[in-house]
Amino acid sequence: MKKLTHDKSILKIFLFIFIIIICYWCSQNICYYYLDDIAVIYLSQLYQFLILRIILSNVFFFLINYIFQIFDINYKYILKYCFILILLSTVLLTLRPATMRAANFNITDIDQIWNGQQGSRMLLIANILLYAPLGFIYYKITHEKTILAFIDFLIFISLVELCQYYLKLGIFDIYDIFFNTMGFLIGFLFSKLLVYLIKQRRFKNEQKKD
Repeated sequence: MKKLTHDKSILKIFLFIFIIIICYWCSQNICYYYLDDIAVIYLSQLYQFLILRIILSNVFFFLINYIFQIFDINYKYILKYCFILILLSTVLLTLRPATMRAANFNITDIDQIWNGQQGSRMLLIANILLYAPLGFIYYKITHEKTILAFIDFLIFISLVELCQYYLKLGIFDIYDIFFNTMGFLIGFLFSKLLVYLIKQRRFKNEQKKD
């Protein structure tokens, strides 16, 4: 019996490694043929392209496991893992070496950004969408009040921008703080709304049963 359990454990380890390799292979091909051409507009460092592949690999892994139920993974642990992964990924994706110290502050008028090049508009939209998944998972984990979540994220994103400036890893952009916070709140409020709607639906179903 012990030998059988041991054999199953070894099999699961090999299966886990095999699935990880397949997931990374899929993410590599998707990034190479589709995403890299878009990402090159915003990303400049090799590690940032690697992060994209790691994120996609994780998405594929959890999707495969969700469909086939291969590994017994606690839902709460997945949420916490995804939160940490997205948090680190979004921070690393936004860090890029600054070319000039004098250009490390950006207080450009919002009208100039929106009415400028198409790339500026896309970057603005990307800044909103970048932290939306973080806000979505943050509510799932903490169930914190909106105002407290807003303050927490505002402090966090301000510290990130300050680190970018003082470490010469990017530009301190006041609009990054504004739009990143907006994206975080969109994800947070959407998650909150989704939880509320699910609870309402369950409540109605229970009433029908009674």
